[in-house]
Amino acid sequence: MTYNSAWENRRGRLKRLLAPQSAVFIGGASMVPAIDYCRARGFRGPIHVVNPRRSELAGIRCVPSVAGLPEIPDVAFIAVPRESVVGVVRELSEIGVAGAICNSSGFSEMHGGEKSQRDLVQAAGEMPIIGPNCPGVANFADRSVFMMDHFGDHDENGSVALISNGGSYLSDLGCAERSLPVAYSVGLGNQAMVTAADVMDVVLDDERVRAVNLYLEGISDAAVLSAAGLKAARKGIPVVVIKGGRTSAGRRATQSHTASLAGDDVVTSALFKRLGFVEVRTPTEALETLKMLVYTPRVKGRRTAYATSSGSYAVLGGDIAEVNGLDLQTPSAEAAAELEKYLPAFVHPANPLDISSGVDAGFDQNLNIYRAYLSDDRDMALQVMCYPPEGGWDPQSWNISTKAFAQAARERGLPAAFVNTVPEALPKSVRERMIADGLAPLQGMEDGLRAVSNAMRLSELADALSQRTDEEILLPRYAVR
Repeated sequence: MTYNSAWENRRGRLKRLLAPQSAVFIGGASMVPAIDYCRARGFRGPIHVVNPRRSELAGIRCVPSVAGLPEIPDVAFIAVPRESVVGVVRELSEIGVAGAICNSSGFSEMHGGEKSQRDLVQAAGEMPIIGPNCPGVANFADRSVFMMDHFGDHDENGSVALISNGGSYLSDLGCAERSLPVAYSVGLGNQAMVTAADVMDVVLDDERVRAVNLYLEGISDAAVLSAAGLKAARKGIPVVVIKGGRTSAGRRATQSHTASLAGDDVVTSALFKRLGFVEVRTPTEALETLKMLVYTPRVKGRRTAYATSSGSYAVLGGDIAEVNGLDLQTPSAEAAAELEKYLPAFVHPANPLDISSGVDAGFDQNLNIYRAYLSDDRDMALQVMCYPPEGGWDPQSWNISTKAFAQAARERGLPAAFVNTVPEALPKSVRERMIADGLAPLQGMEDGLRAVSNAMRLSELADALSQRTDEEILLPRYAVR
C-alpha cells in the first residue's frame, strides 16, 4: 500500500488520536461517565474539560473555551449540541489538535442533516474526525479510552481490534463474559471523514494486533477496504466481518442508524471472499471465531478429532460439525486398537468419540485415551462437553479430562479447542486455565463449532491469497492517496 504525503499526515494524526498523550472532553454532564471510564482504564496523560457554564466536571476544573486550554491536546472528545459542533471543530482544527471523536448526533443519520455533516467536514480541515454520531474510541492496549460509557474492563494484553459502525455491537462483545482479548474498540458512526478501512489500516501497524473484526453497515470505498485487506493478508492477520443491512428491514434501520448505504449483499460477500475475510452472521459467532483465531495456532486442514463424554453431544455436535465442513474421519485400525486398551468395555472407537464414564477414570487414564485418539494424522483436536455451573456438580472430572486432552494435543502439536455446549456455564477461572494450557475456550455448541470451521476457512482463504499477486487482489483504484 502506498501513500501520498497528505494521507501519510492523516495516518500520523489517526495514530496520535488512538494513542494520545493528552485529551480534552468538550460538553456537559453527559460526559461524566466517559471521563470516569477513561480514568478507570488508566489513561496516563492530562485530561482537560471545556465547559463555559461549569467550574468543574467529574472533579476536573473546566476551562470556558478551546482557546483557554493550557496545552494543545492530541485528542478531543466532543459531546455538545449539534448546533455547536461545527464551531468547536473549527477551533480545535485551528489550534492543531491531532484528531477528534464526535459523539454528538443529528447529522446525516437524520433527515436534513446532510448539510450539517458537510459543514463539519469542511470545518475540520486536515484534522480527522471519527464520527459524528459515534460511541467513541478505546485503545485498551495503551490505556487510551474515550468512549461514551462502559465498553468492557480490558487490560493491556489484548490482541483483537473491533471496528464497528455502531456502539451496541462493541458494547456487547466488549462486555461479554467470554475471555475475548480486546485491544481496540472503535465506533465509527457516520464515517464522515474516517472509515473502517482507514482505522483498520492504522491498527494493522500495531504488532500486538492478531485479529480484526469489522461490523459494517455500508462500504464507503471498496478500493480503500481492499488495500487494507491486502495489508492484513500479507501480514497474516485474519479478518472476521459482519455485514449489516442485508434485508429490507435492516437497510431501513441502517439509514437511520449511521446513514450508510447498505449495498448488495451478493457483491459485498464476493468482495470479502476476494480479500480473504471470513464472513459471519451473528455477534456471538464473530466473538467465538476471534477467540479461536487468537488462542490457537493456525488450523491447516479440516481433519478433526472430536471427543466428548456424552452420546447426545456426539450425535448433535457431530451433525453440526459435519454440516460446517469438519472432516470427522474414523480412527485408523492402529489408533482403534490402542484406544480399546483404555476405553470402558462398552465404548467403541469412533469419531466423534464418546468416552462416556472414561471421563471419571483419572488423569493418567484420560491422557492415555486422548494420546491414542490423537495418534492419527489430524489437523484439529476438539473436545465438546458442558461444564457444571459454579456451585453445581463437583467439576473435578471435567478439570482432569480437559487438562489431559490439552496435554495430548500439545504433544501432537495440534491446534485444540474446548466447546462448552451452553455458553454461560463456563466459569472464568476455567477459561483462563484452558487458555494457559493451549485450549481455546469456546462457548455455545453451534457458535463454537462454526468458529472452528471459520478458522479452517480463513486458513484456506489465506492459502489462496498467497498464490495471487497484489494486483490480482486489489480493486482497480488501489488506495494510492
